[in-house]
Amino acid sequence: MVNPEALAHLTRAQELLGKLPAAERHAGEELMVLAGRGRSLTQMRGHGSPEAARTCARALELLRRMDEFPPLLKWSIWLLHSYHSMRAEYPLAHEVAERVVRLGGRQKSLELLRTFVDQGRYRLALESSELALACVRSGPARDWE
Repeated sequence: MVNPEALAHLTRAQELLGKLPAAERHAGEELMVLAGRGRSLTQMRGHGSPEAARTCARALELLRRMDEFPPLLKWSIWLLHSYHSMRAEYPLAHEVAERVVRLGGRQKSLELLRTFVDQGRYRLALESSELALACVRSGPARDWE
């Protein structure tokens, strides 16, 4: 069950982030707030909520601009992937997963490289697993746990 107070805090955080000058904004921080807010909105109002759709669309826009995923973004990314999967927006869910796997290879993150197993896309899961093994063999992996 979602706490309405949590949604209020996340909404306020989003408002405050919007007031920062562009030079002081951090896409990762905004993405974390948006993902949490989107999750809260879907739990309170359903996946068909227009407000949740706007929130998650903004989160996806930010994700598309990011070149790297700091460890704190792990759950935010999964929440965004889950949102699109639950709405049967598979091309968007796939886009999120594919981006995560690509960056996972570059960042040597085994957690990111396991993405396609959750989707049942086994050919892509195999390719990602092979990439994960190559990362392990080439040196220490950066894991988020």
